[in-house]
Amino acid sequence: LRRHQNYEQLKIGDVIDIRNSENGYKHAGVVTSIDRASGTVYTCSGNSGGEVRWDGFTTFEILNRDTVASNTFVYSRY
Repeated sequence: LRRHQNYEQLKIGDVIDIRNSENGYKHAGVVTSIDRASGTVYTCSGNSGGEVRWDGFTTFEILNRDTVASNTFVYSRY
């Protein structure tokens, strides 16, 4: 398992542990798809009201914000 913060290296199956120091937001999701043209990363997660959700997403713009980038990690088997 490798931990990194290079979002350009995201792959399907990676886990993103997103943390925003500005508002205290914390969430982890598994990458299910990446649309690099639109800058969207699609995720599924199991901590959404006690249910598995397959419709999550974030963007590279959000991941690269100053309040997010330094606190967010990718966990990858690659």
